[in-house]
Amino acid sequence: MLRWQAEALRVSREVLRALGAALGQDEGYFDQWFDDEAAVHVKIVHYPPRAAEDADQGVGAHKDYGYLALLQQDEVDGLQVRRQDGEWIDAVPVPNAFVFNIGEMLEMATQGYLKATQHRVVSPQSGRAPLLHPLLPRPAPRRDRDATDKVERSGAEPGPQPVVIPLW
Repeated sequence: MLRWQAEALRVSREVLRALGAALGQDEGYFDQWFDDEAAVHVKIVHYPPRAAEDADQGVGAHKDYGYLALLQQDEVDGLQVRRQDGEWIDAVPVPNAFVFNIGEMLEMATQGYLKATQHRVVSPQSGRAPLLHPLLPRPAPRRDRDATDKVERSGAEPGPQPVVIPLW
């Protein structure tokens, strides 16, 4: 499990570096928040099969509050993502691949340029249930960091204002 966690965190950092570059910043822009002191939340989640009449079993629609959520799915469907038009689509499991959801902190840090991913898990009616391995990297705590730092985009419409989050 520790090897998986280390590799998943490495992949998460690479995704953040790619996002930094895509936003017109130095690719290491997010490194200051996700160094060796960054926290990592890992859990193994099992969703049991549901009874036919229990259509709401699973995890309801939500957005993750962090920067990113990296999910590794098993071969069972269940994860769904909401499109901008409101339609739910299946995130079909792909072997040896991760699903990345953008979290609310990254949406705020980019002034809404990147949108937090609304998603849910619907348990199957019968058979094997989905098993997810989410990894949620958290920024390293720094009292000397300006919590209002944000990515500036030239020519972009202003988005939501950054929220000052007390650092512990």
